[in-house]
Amino acid sequence: MIKKEDVLSGAWRTTDPKWQAWGLEYCTALDEGTRSSLIIWPEHCLVGTNGHAVVDDVNAACQAWAGSRACAVEYVLKGNNALTEHYSAMRADVERPDDLRTHFNTALFERLCKAERVVVCGQALSHCVAFTMRDLVERWPNNQLQKLVLLTDCASPVGGFDDAARTFVEEMTAAGVTVTTSEQLEWSGAGKSAGAAGTGASPAVVISPMPAERPGHHDLPEVLGPETEARAKKPRKTSPTR
Repeated sequence: MIKKEDVLSGAWRTTDPKWQAWGLEYCTALDEGTRSSLIIWPEHCLVGTNGHAVVDDVNAACQAWAGSRACAVEYVLKGNNALTEHYSAMRADVERPDDLRTHFNTALFERLCKAERVVVCGQALSHCVAFTMRDLVERWPNNQLQKLVLLTDCASPVGGFDDAARTFVEEMTAAGVTVTTSEQLEWSGAGKSAGAAGTGASPAVVISPMPAERPGHHDLPEVLGPETEARAKKPRKTSPTR
């Protein structure tokens, strides 16, 4: 993890010097907030690779649902700005004033509020799922929190972050969110269109946090890179994941 002090000391610098001030501002905001500190992950979910695609079984289910109801599956992309992490499907960890895509997705939130229930699953339970749920719970009407459903058997934590995932699940349970499994959840009628259901109510919605669409980049703001020997005249520091 990269802290504000690591940027101030010069242990970590931005790859492009013009972003050094933002790198410090970014790490400071993360350290002062409730999110995770900056982490350099292995490259994953790159556009054009299998990691960015929807896995076969889930894709088949989505296409079957769309075909049977003459509806289209709507994918909400995140992580389009390499200058800020976007774990949550609702907003970036640190919003950029010059990019509304990093701000809280009010239009999506208002649509979700009209659903009978919002079923959340995906990867990872310790990060993307957790931050998505927390953003929803923070703004969701207190008397309707049971409409938010967390499927614990359809998500798992990043290795080494089991405690963070456990804390998140306990937090959601205490908040009044419906914490259950795919086997225990009553799916009857879920996902039917209002016309098919005959009640006029909105269909159930499933959010599975999608990987970032960031061509040729990591899934995290990689503007921070370790000092090279030429710059620092000291042994190069590298992330243990690289």
